[in-house]
Amino acid sequence: MDKFLSIQFIALACIFVLFIYTIYLIRINKLSAHLAVSWVMMELLLGLLLCIKQLPEILMQILGGKNIYAIAIIFIVGWIILLMLDTLTRVSELTKKTRSVIEENGLLRERVDCLEEILRKSKIN
Repeated sequence: MDKFLSIQFIALACIFVLFIYTIYLIRINKLSAHLAVSWVMMELLLGLLLCIKQLPEILMQILGGKNIYAIAIIFIVGWIILLMLDTLTRVSELTKKTRSVIEENGLLRERVDCLEEILRKSKIN
């Protein structure tokens, strides 16, 4: 049982360090807060699973799993799917913004070309 507690303590310490590092990245503006929400939520959930001994048993009863590893796989796969959908949404938004900027740039380039042509004609006459 002592070995289990030491592994649990090491895992909890690693999750805590990861949580602190995520908060640090948010504070120095290397990671935006809205992108880090899923990471922070998963870190807190893993911390709760390690701290509260009855929580894995309750989750196994709710989800109908036979062991904790199956429950962990379900959470990990769900988290990966959530991250993929979130990333796809953000890429789609950025694609729309990029397209809009390119169109505006093209229109401005056309206006500059027209103004340069008018300026050339006025200098010739």
